[in-house]
Amino acid sequence: MQRKITQNAILLATLLALVASFTFSTAHSQRPTGPLPDQLQKAVDTKQSAIKQALDGDPKNEWAGNYYSQGGPTAGTLLSWHPKVGFVVRWSTCSYGWRESANYGAAMLRDRTLALSPEWSGGGPNVYPIIKALVPVLWGEQHYFVWSDRLINFCYAVKNSSNAPEVDAFLLKDVDRDKRRTGLPNVPAEYRKYLFGKPILATISEIKPNPEPWVRELTLNVGTSDGVVPEMKFYAFAPKIYMLVEILEAGEHASRAYVITLGARSFEKTVTPRVGWKLTSRAPKDASYYFPG
Repeated sequence: MQRKITQNAILLATLLALVASFTFSTAHSQRPTGPLPDQLQKAVDTKQSAIKQALDGDPKNEWAGNYYSQGGPTAGTLLSWHPKVGFVVRWSTCSYGWRESANYGAAMLRDRTLALSPEWSGGGPNVYPIIKALVPVLWGEQHYFVWSDRLINFCYAVKNSSNAPEVDAFLLKDVDRDKRRTGLPNVPAEYRKYLFGKPILATISEIKPNPEPWVRELTLNVGTSDGVVPEMKFYAFAPKIYMLVEILEAGEHASRAYVITLGARSFEKTVTPRVGWKLTSRAPKDASYYFPG
C-alpha cells in the first residue's frame, strides 16, 4: 500500500521526466524517426538469423551470445554477436510511437576488447552509431559488455547495485540474468579505484530556466575533479524527497544535470527543486522508488 501511494505521488513528475529524458537523450546523435527502413530491416534480420544459427551450434562459447540493456521503462538495446558471423545491435522504444535504430557488421574479441566494424557508418536517424569498442567484464557468474567510454559509469552503478537498477543500463548476457553476482567485477585495472571510495556529495547551485514546462535542468557544484562523469546518477538526501538526477555534462568544478524523478514522500504535497538542496551519488535503500516504471 505504501509503495502504491508513493508511486501515485510521483506519477506526474515521472511522466514529465520521461519526456525530459527523451529530450536530453545522448544515445544517438540523431533522433530515430520510426521503424527501420526496409533495406536496413532486411539486412539486420538476415544477420540476426545467421548469428542465431551460429550460437545454436556453439552453445559453450563463453562471451558470444545475446546481451540486453534497459535504458528506461520504454527503451532498450539488444546486442547479438558471434565471432564467425559478426554482430547486430538494435535500439528501440515505444515512447512517441515505435522508433528504432540498428547496425550490423563484423566483430572481433581480442585483448579484452570487442571491436565492432559496422556496415552502416554514414549516419542517419535509424542507424545506430558505433563509435566505441566494448569491454568484456565478468562479475561473478554474469557476463557484461561495457562501452569503453562508460566504464566509470559502470563502476558507480556497481557501487549502487544492491539498492538501485542502475546496473540494468549495461549490456548483460541474457542467459546470465538469474546467475549470481559475487565479489567485484573484473574491470580493467585503471578503473578499479572507482569501485571504492566515498560517495560524491553535491549541492544544487543553480536552477536553470525551463525551456519546456516538463524540463527541470539544474547545476550541481561538483565536476570531473570530484569524479563526476556524464550519465552519473544523484539522489536527494536533504530534504528527504524522491529526487533522481542525471548528469548531462560535467565540467571541472560544476555539472549540468536534469531531473528524472521528483516527488514528495506524501502524496498530498508537490515539490519544486531549490538551490541549496543536497544530493549524493550513493543510492538510498529505497532507491528503486526513484526510478520510473
